[in-house]
Amino acid sequence: MSQVSASGEPVFEVIAPVGEQRQSRAPIAPGLGDLSDKRIGFVWDSLFKGDLLFGVIAEELSQQFAGLQTVGYETFGDIHGPDEKQVLAGLPMLLRKHRIDGVVAGIGA
Repeated sequence: MSQVSASGEPVFEVIAPVGEQRQSRAPIAPGLGDLSDKRIGFVWDSLFKGDLLFGVIAEELSQQFAGLQTVGYETFGDIHGPDEKQVLAGLPMLLRKHRIDGVVAGIGA
């Protein structure tokens, strides 16, 4: 229902079509900074060309950072396959087991 302003113009209430946002953001972990002597894990959803891309990324990072080690996506499983829930549930344990400092996650769009 509209109202009329003092100048005679109609005044309408506007309701936003989006609901109230209730989800809060998780805190962001600090960056690793220098990757020298770090272990980087590759996590992939087996879509597109991650198998090719990860090899290039690993080579480039190894050339730039002394002592950098990479752990391949095969170690962690397919994060988008038929066993997705189990793979994701086990991911934190595998990251600890392999002493992973940081992850490059390849996900298809």
